[in-house]
Amino acid sequence: MKQEQQAIDAQFEKKRKGAETAQKMWVFFSSLIPLPYVFNTKNPNTTCFDSHQSTLTNKSRLRLLHRREEQLQDLFAAARTQIARLADDEARYVQFLESVIVQGLLQLLEPSATVYARSKDEAIAGRALDGAKKTYHDISGRQVEIDLDASLSNDL
Repeated sequence: MKQEQQAIDAQFEKKRKGAETAQKMWVFFSSLIPLPYVFNTKNPNTTCFDSHQSTLTNKSRLRLLHRREEQLQDLFAAARTQIARLADDEARYVQFLESVIVQGLLQLLEPSATVYARSKDEAIAGRALDGAKKTYHDISGRQVEIDLDASLSNDL
């Protein structure tokens, strides 16, 4: 996921630099072509060319943000698909749940926690909780009480 974020940021920088170059070219070429010089009524120090460039820049930013959002949605969809496939392999799924639970417990460092699971995963989550308690104790030296609430929808 970090690589995807870096790729998106690199693409953003590339687009931003392209927009800056286009703006510099616009300023250069607009100075060569004699066009009527129309002032903005709100700020007489700016021209309609400035507001036009601002509009173009904003449109470019919006397109870039939209593209970034699409890429993130694609990434989330791919993650959901991979997790759904992971849930089919029970041994790997228990190991995955256990490691996720241990990570959460290490971040919380609380004496008790509640884990929410899908009702169809209640037995698997229970086994993962047992392993997570032991792993958490081995890492932190603390005891933890974990409650399992299997109230999530099976559609997740």
